[in-house]
Amino acid sequence: MRTAAALVLSALLAATPALACGPDALGTARSYEDLQPILRARADALNISRVELDRIAGVPAGYSAKVLAEIPIKRLGPDTLGPMLGALGVKLVAVQ
Repeated sequence: MRTAAALVLSALLAATPALACGPDALGTARSYEDLQPILRARADALNISRVELDRIAGVPAGYSAKVLAEIPIKRLGPDTLGPMLGALGVKLVAVQ
């Protein structure tokens, strides 16, 4: 059985999920569809071209444009997620 304090904390975290990760949180993602626009916004905030992002991440030319498009043509996979996160200066944090 959960204590009253645990229930209040759970409700608070549910109401303000970005704050649960600190002031540097870019957003909250519960799915790939939630993560993709966060990564697109981060790339835009860095003000670097998709070509430069591809170069930094070490992915094929044109890849980030396809992954970060408003309507994505490709998806990040196990070989490209880490390099793309690194190039964007982003890390994923799992919270309860």
